[in-house]
Amino acid sequence: NTFVRTINNNYFKTKPNTIIHSHIPFDPLWQFLNYPISNQEFYDDMTSIDSSRMYFNYTDSLKLYEEQSKSAQLKAWLRRVETNGIKNQLIENHIKYLNIEIDYHHNLENVNQFNLAIDLYNESAEAYNKFVSQLNSLNRDDKDILLVLTSIKTKLEQAIKYLEIDNPKEDLKRSIRNTHNAIKDLLKKVKTQEEFLDRYF
Repeated sequence: NTFVRTINNNYFKTKPNTIIHSHIPFDPLWQFLNYPISNQEFYDDMTSIDSSRMYFNYTDSLKLYEEQSKSAQLKAWLRRVETNGIKNQLIENHIKYLNIEIDYHHNLENVNQFNLAIDLYNESAEAYNKFVSQLNSLNRDDKDILLVLTSIKTKLEQAIKYLEIDNPKEDLKRSIRNTHNAIKDLLKKVKTQEEFLDRYF
């Protein structure tokens, strides 16, 4: 009755259609089978490969998985786990874990997207302030003068697009509203300068 630590190579590089008889992953994608089985079939010991069922191209699915964002990966993962059957507490706990991870990465991606908008706004504000400080030294022969304002407007419009964030948390919502207002104010200033230049240049 004494445990003896020994190396067991039985599962080293085991083929998917062999290991499925004794082990099943939460996500059927990781069965690496073109005819994956359900959790119920695993419970019923129906683990033999049945090529009469619908073909599943797991290699293409893996390529798609690698191209997805972390949030998209987790959502697809959750969908496959739930579809394959919730047969025990381990699967239920795994689903809870996935939901927590989905929420975390969704919020992280939202914050990163918001930060991109902030960076563009800050760059635009800096460029505008520099433009105003140099306005007195400009002359009527300066043909690139409007390009500066056009560039600022382009960045601000891109920042507004970045602020189109899917289902943000309440504190991020407030930051988005404040940033929207700041961008609108700066766009008004840019428009005023454009009208001035159009009138006098």
